[in-house]
Amino acid sequence: MRGVTGGWQLFGILSIRSGTPFLIQSGRDDYGLGASGGQRPDLVLATPVYLDGYRESNTHTYINRSAFADPCDVRGLRRPCGIFGNLGGFNFDNPGSVYYDMSVFKNIKLGSAARCNSALSCSTFSTTQIFPDRPPL
Repeated sequence: MRGVTGGWQLFGILSIRSGTPFLIQSGRDDYGLGASGGQRPDLVLATPVYLDGYRESNTHTYINRSAFADPCDVRGLRRPCGIFGNLGGFNFDNPGSVYYDMSVFKNIKLGSAARCNSALSCSTFSTTQIFPDRPPL
């Protein structure tokens, strides 16, 4: 009986990673520089930036596009209006993740000098995406 219940080993690796910050750009030349790169939108207050239920969606989109507005359109001005949006750079984070990898080993003794090792390994046993808990801007 001891040969069946003894000699087991359990190993686990827990990896918790925070999300990386990202830059939201308007994609339009609102300032009149001749290029749209680096130009920021306005943040629409009281509109959540992250969407609920992104894990269940087909696209896994987690950014709410309606939380951002074009600065020229908001002020009723023609483009280029010479205004940068009020959103700063790298204010929001991509989702982080939690991974748990585990392995189970069974050491089997075969006589006095020989041993056998049997293993079962589960990579990414459990995965969870987490968002930072940031206050609204």
